[in-house]
Amino acid sequence: MLDSTIARMEAVATKAGLNFIRINPRVTRNDDTRTLDIEFVIERGPRIFVERIDIEGNVTTLDRVIRRQFDTVEGDAFNPRKIREASSRISALGFFAKADVTTREGSSGDRIIVDVNVEEKNTGSLSFGVTYGASSGVGGTVSLSESNFLGRGQFVKIELGGGSDNLNTELTFTEPSFLDRDLRFSINAFRSSTTQQNAFYDTRNTGFSTNLGFPISENGRLDVKYRYASNQILNVDVASSALIVAGTRNLSSIGLTYVFDNRTSGLSRNSGIIFRVSQEIAGLGGAVGYTKTSALIGGRTTRFNDALVLNLELEGGFLSDFSGTSSLGDRFFLGDAIMRGYQSKGMGPRDTTVGTNQDALGGNMFAVARLEANFPIGLPEEYGVSGGVFMDVGSLWGLDDLDGGLIAGDGLDLVTTSGFNLRAVIGVSLFWKTAIGPLRFNFSRVVRGPSYDEAESISMTIGTSF
Repeated sequence: MLDSTIARMEAVATKAGLNFIRINPRVTRNDDTRTLDIEFVIERGPRIFVERIDIEGNVTTLDRVIRRQFDTVEGDAFNPRKIREASSRISALGFFAKADVTTREGSSGDRIIVDVNVEEKNTGSLSFGVTYGASSGVGGTVSLSESNFLGRGQFVKIELGGGSDNLNTELTFTEPSFLDRDLRFSINAFRSSTTQQNAFYDTRNTGFSTNLGFPISENGRLDVKYRYASNQILNVDVASSALIVAGTRNLSSIGLTYVFDNRTSGLSRNSGIIFRVSQEIAGLGGAVGYTKTSALIGGRTTRFNDALVLNLELEGGFLSDFSGTSSLGDRFFLGDAIMRGYQSKGMGPRDTTVGTNQDALGGNMFAVARLEANFPIGLPEEYGVSGGVFMDVGSLWGLDDLDGGLIAGDGLDLVTTSGFNLRAVIGVSLFWKTAIGPLRFNFSRVVRGPSYDEAESISMTIGTSF
């Protein structure tokens, strides 16, 4: 904790433009009270500059991949904190079994040479994940990835996943330093399909997206995205709602996402926040025109020497159709990933008309609050088992008049299904660090909500890499 406090104080000094600052703690023991008094002495150290950065041990990885982890270049003022941060970033790349960053005296007393000695490791992985739901059954994913493609630090992954009623395929390529700048460029191609997934129709979605992200502050990042997709609804049952129309619709959209996250880098070691807001505009070509906005704000804090971890998140979204052409595939659908305790497409507006299939219709608006506490449950630490409790509160609501004003004539019960209807879920979690990966069980119970929702009382996820 002392080292962390010093590092954060040094960060404040650097932001204020104070170079060559040293912070030395002076500790006084109080034997009578068995306490320690800590006094931080801020001193101006000697003027030392970085003469050069030497890199050794990299056979496959290019020098520039390692060098760009440094905020310091030759000729800059020597800042031990920045060197430590660079060392942490090099280790966090995951490319090396060992990454030692040391310093030694340069050609003169006011010069420092930074030595980087690395030992490479395999960076390809074959990963497996398993999910389980009480009603949806067993599902899983398998992915093959390379995180240091051709030694350039590029990321390539192909993933295949799904279950009894859905199948997803995805190919991703990411260049973390596009044009040798702090620009993250990625391109993603995808195909997903569902077969009677909590509904009496099938879907097929195929397309691609590109993303360019860059930092705009120490903890803030902006991403610019373009997406093109061909969305199909097919095999619609004759008893399905009149709002579910078979056909193919092409979507072309641009979007912006801003994220601020200081949960691991803020001035407080025990707490931090995340804020994310996204805006997507569809209508630049294609047959769909809308604006779709979503936002999330969350906080994390620890207590009792990090034994208790508290998380609170608020998330919401709003879809505004400006072309009169938005459809089922454009709306929000909520399930266990956003609000625990529900199946995929399990909550929200639903056609409850007698004689229909009571399909989920999605909604134009949603809001969810998630509160979670994680803690040890008394077992020895080597067992890797801990527990948690959670409570989710929220709703999904709102439908457009998509049937030329004849929705009421089609028998859609808008009063009971499309209005705001608060849901509340409570549950407990069990976390287990197994030899094949982290395992999480959620046991949940809906304590408030309409009877037509599709709940999920038990869910499990597990993931690992080989």
